[in-house]
Amino acid sequence: MRKYLSAILIIAFLTIGPRLSAQEKGLYLIKNCQRESIIDIYYNQIRFFWWWSLGNTDFQRQRLLKFAPGYQPDSIALRKDIEKLRALLPPAYTAKNNFSANVSVGLLRDNKPDEKAIWFTEVFAEKDKSGIYKVYAAYKITFEGTDARLDHQRKNAMIKNILFIFDEASLKELSGRLAALPVTQDIHK
Repeated sequence: MRKYLSAILIIAFLTIGPRLSAQEKGLYLIKNCQRESIIDIYYNQIRFFWWWSLGNTDFQRQRLLKFAPGYQPDSIALRKDIEKLRALLPPAYTAKNNFSANVSVGLLRDNKPDEKAIWFTEVFAEKDKSGIYKVYAAYKITFEGTDARLDHQRKNAMIKNILFIFDEASLKELSGRLAALPVTQDIHK
């Protein structure tokens, strides 16, 4: 009986133990859009960069992004930023075939205090057992408009700036913001 009990405990430890000690990897989205919950038109453009970082698409083939008049993104600079982002991420983030099993996606947080602008920051981070976030990289996409609750601003969402965040000070600030801002929406529910 003791042998069986020992075997069961060993199997339980080997299967459950790694999950208990593992860090929670996630793609966290901080949104500044006046707490508007209808964000699909923005979200699809934001997620293009995530798919690009996984290697599932590229800038030349995309038909999803809409840019504001006067904003001409440099595709070479964007590609270099995507490559840098990819190089900074642990393997779980770039495992194309098993990404959703390795990383939590779709946890949204509202920026506080809300600014008179529409922007989203996608943060690649891990949360340890004590609730501390280690941020690897992020990108912030700013859209035209100041209030996403207004239909005329939301219906034709155009990107007016893309900023990749790699510097240590900004990543540390994002870590603190993730810890301070509660999850306000889980897009998978």
